[in-house]
Amino acid sequence: MTQNSSHFQDILEQITDFAKSEIYPQREALISSSNYPTEIWQKMGQQGLLGISLSKSAKGAGLSFSEIAKISHTLNAFGAVPGLTMSFMTHWMFTKLHLEGNLPQELKTDFIPRIQTGEITTSVAISEPRVGAHPKHLQTRAELSDGQFVINGEKTFLTNGPIATHYLILAITGLKAGQKQYSAILTPANADGLTKTDGMKLDFLHPCPHGGIVLNDVKVPKGSLLGEEGDGYRQFSLSTRHVEDALGAAAMQGSLRALLTEIAKLLPEEKNADIGAAAARIEGLEPLANQLAMAADTQEANLGDMYLGYRTLSADLLESLHKLMADYEELLPRHTKLLARDIGKIQGIAKSVQIARLAQKGAMFRET
Repeated sequence: MTQNSSHFQDILEQITDFAKSEIYPQREALISSSNYPTEIWQKMGQQGLLGISLSKSAKGAGLSFSEIAKISHTLNAFGAVPGLTMSFMTHWMFTKLHLEGNLPQELKTDFIPRIQTGEITTSVAISEPRVGAHPKHLQTRAELSDGQFVINGEKTFLTNGPIATHYLILAITGLKAGQKQYSAILTPANADGLTKTDGMKLDFLHPCPHGGIVLNDVKVPKGSLLGEEGDGYRQFSLSTRHVEDALGAAAMQGSLRALLTEIAKLLPEEKNADIGAAAARIEGLEPLANQLAMAADTQEANLGDMYLGYRTLSADLLESLHKLMADYEELLPRHTKLLARDIGKIQGIAKSVQIARLAQKGAMFRET
């Protein structure tokens, strides 16, 4: 981790300035709009900020995942639009995690410079309607025919799906001992037979775009395979979830800080102790968020308890912020209420899984 390097600090200052000047002044419009702000995306690209997760050999900034986590925290803390941060964080994460190291050499020359400018961005297409991302239930298939993959199926809940130029599609490419074998196939958004859909519409996390795709006999060259054939679920789905959780903890902390900052400006002085208590709890979560982010760089897989602890503590913190807000509801601007809503919605994702794991931990604790 090189968060103390002057190179990283320069980028962090640039991101801070960008959040304060380009995002925060528009936060009320951005956090309530379903229209993606392409002008902000383009400005990020013009300032060289969309390529920060590329390696230095690819003329990027070579940032680690822990540094990207800090960038995401900063965007939320000073920009206060979690949905927009999610869109940028997804671009950085997929570029570093899936593209640069797995792109066929013949594609790199064209792709890498266009990733830096934002002309190219990807969406990882794993989830499907009604079944989510469960590997037992996914149905999208890709069959080899005359040196091409022919893909059929439907994907949904695709972060950055509507603005993606390419999709990394997880599809069944075979069976082994009765188990589905998945591969990841890079597919252009303009491929014949690929249709963008609304997918699962979200009424939160604006302006981050989510959508879906339908694939009817979509043909792409065999050279579009990323990683090892048949190992796509492990290589791409599991790693995405792990890194997403790690980066998301830091982004969440930034959102909570932004919410407290907005609330504090409206509350009377007699609430200073309560504000201070919330601030201390946010600061107390920082080492845990940092540890999760650094784990993404070392690819530690067994961080379930740490992440579960972070989610539980951050949910308790949000509840305390809601109590602070309750008596001053009429003073709160709409964008502050929407920020609180977005944080709550993010924390609600996979809530049933979290509750089940807490119950399991409770049962184990009773037996000690």
